[in-house]
Amino acid sequence: MTWGKRISKPVYGCIAVLSYGGGHGHVAFVVGMNARGNIILLGGNQHDQVNLSPFKAKMTYVYPRGYTPSKEPLQVLPINGRTTSYRETR
Repeated sequence: MTWGKRISKPVYGCIAVLSYGGGHGHVAFVVGMNARGNIILLGGNQHDQVNLSPFKAKMTYVYPRGYTPSKEPLQVLPINGRTTSYRETR
């Protein structure tokens, strides 16, 4: 949680840090959102594979120092399914 620079809202390419408590969490890249408002993340170890999955968990967003994040709104992607949980990122 000390790496990079925090931002208040997700932008394309930033890193989402999810905390599930007890020192458990997950990190992935933000690539968009779906029509339901869930953030779409590109990550590994989601359903035992690398994929795009919707998340609605509380997240912290960061990007590397020296990087200029996009100012464009997140693209709405047609990825709906159920949202991914802590258990599915293990």
